[in-house]
Amino acid sequence: MSGKFPFWILTSALQAAATVVVVLAVAGIGAGFWYGRSTGAFVRASDVQFADPATAVREARQLIENFRASAEAKERPQSFNPEQLPKSLRLPKLRQAHVFHDHINLVLGRNPDWSVGARVWSTDTATAHADEPTAYPDIFFFQYCNDVPISPQNLP
Repeated sequence: MSGKFPFWILTSALQAAATVVVVLAVAGIGAGFWYGRSTGAFVRASDVQFADPATAVREARQLIENFRASAEAKERPQSFNPEQLPKSLRLPKLRQAHVFHDHINLVLGRNPDWSVGARVWSTDTATAHADEPTAYPDIFFFQYCNDVPISPQNLP
């Protein structure tokens, strides 16, 4: 042995480490993108697509009326799976629906802290809201985060 340090070993180890870091970074970005897509993080108002919006609004308001008739004033919203809803309300990518005393949320994206989707309000609501309009009259796009104070822009 000549006493010289074999620098080729060091450069090979650094190249291998850099390769591992790049692979892990790409895998992390891919996992983040997959998680975002699977939770509905990229859902926007333009993704709200109804085949028959007039029927959807009528049937959504009927569900609200039915909930009002059967629920007490402070009762929590009633939840429905997509297959429990009228066909007109079964949007593509629908996860669930929540019926309140003055509106229904058709949830298209959800994680523990936020939800997004389509919303129909009752005709007599007094709740001020700043939901985003969609291509359909009386159907709005909502975003709600339970970590942010309730406001017209952030309603459950």
